This record gives sequence, C-alpha cells and structure tokens, in this order.
Amino acid sequence: KLIKEKEKAEILTQDAFHNFEYIISRMPGYIYWKNAESKYMGCNNNLAKISHLEKPTDIVGKTDEDFEWGKEQAEQFKRDDKKIMMTGETLTTEYELPIKRKDGHHLCVRTDKLPFYDKTGKVVGILGVGVDITDQKILEKNIIKEKEKAEIANKIKTEFVSNMEHDIRTPFNGVWGLSTILWEKETDLEKKELLG
Repeated sequence: KLIKEKEKAEILTQDAFHNFEYIISRMPGYIYWKNAESKYMGCNNNLAKISHLEKPTDIVGKTDEDFEWGKEQAEQFKRDDKKIMMTGETLTTEYELPIKRKDGHHLCVRTDKLPFYDKTGKVVGILGVGVDITDQKILEKNIIKEKEKAEIANKIKTEFVSNMEHDIRTPFNGVWGLSTILWEKETDLEKKELLG
C-alpha cells in the first residue's frame, strides 16, 4: 500500500511538472529565467522563437552574448540582472532590440525583471517577463510627428493671419483716414451720411 501511494505521488508530481512546463512554454509574451551568473535556465516558446532556437530548452546555459542583441545591449542586460539580484527589487525596462519583425520595424519590448528566490529565500537569479510594445511605440512616434506637423501648421496660420492683418490694416487705415477727411469737409448731408 505504501508503494502504491509513493507511485501515485510520483505520477502526480510528474503530471504537475508537465502541466507547469506546458503552461509556461505557451504563455504570451517573452518569459525567461536566469541563474546568478546571468545564464539562461529556461524560457517560453516565444522567446525561443525570436532567439532562433528550435525549442525552449536550447536556451539553457546561454548568456545574452550568445544572441543578436549586440554587445552593448548584452552588457546592459547583465548590469540589470546584477542590480535586481543585489537590491531584490523589480526592474521595468524598455528596449528596442536589433530584431526585425515581419513589418520591418525593430522589436520593442517592455520587460519586468524580478529576483528569483530558492526555497530558503535566497536570490538565485532573475525572472523576466517581456511584452512586445512595438505597435505602441510606432503609434507614439506617429502622434509626435502629427503633433509637430500641427504645431508647424498652427505657426504658419498665425504668421499668415498676422501678415493679413498688417496687409489689410494699412490700406484700411488709408481709406478710413481719407473718408474721415472727406466727411469733415463734406457739406452735403446725404453724401456726409454715406461717408460716415
């Protein structure tokens, strides 16, 4: 009876591990975890795909230098990892990566990185969850461009109105001044009324 209970517990553990692995691998966004040396210990399917890996387990043991992020970006990721492990605080970052999407835009990712603790409460690495914010960044850039265009158009309109005001005021003042002089000298009441 004890052996059957032990076998049942092992099967439940294996099922739980399989379910956990299945859920993580298929979650949206980019999920990964690293050890204290900033070496990847796992990731989901999406991160494996943009990293040109056949399967998520191919990431195990790799560092950011092994990917196309670029040396400067890889060093920044490592600094971020160390900061998180030292402070125990979550860090939110936004990066434009040198990975092009099908639409030709570079991939922009907002990532929340947090400390990864072992059973004893010791920080043993980091956990990262990233979201593709490329469309949001494109929209922000377009809004800024449209705002700049609107500001230029408004400036042109203001200059136009100012110039028109000047161009109209000068001849109007001449007509008004001449009308006033004629009005003052006019003796015929009907003509005086028309000049007025």
